[in-house]
Amino acid sequence: MTPDLVPRRRAVMIFYQRYLASDRAWQQAQRDARAWFPVGARPTGLLIGAPGSKLRKLYEQRDRALLQLQAAQRKFDEARQRRTLKITLLALPRV
Repeated sequence: MTPDLVPRRRAVMIFYQRYLASDRAWQQAQRDARAWFPVGARPTGLLIGAPGSKLRKLYEQRDRALLQLQAAQRKFDEARQRRTLKITLLALPRV
């Protein structure tokens, strides 16, 4: 990997780890929230919680982490494409 891509790749890895941690916390909070209900009356589907609740804060934190990961991945891909473009342009024969 070229030195100019290393910081971008490192950022992708950091944001990926943050996303995984926030996703695990949100999923655990969902399991805890479902545990409050009797087995036959447990809610199904996505639980995001009421505004201001712990569950909603974890959901929003996970959502922010996902957006940051996607932005870092996009910037890494753009930097990699710029690198490829530079190499391609340098390889053109002189006329």
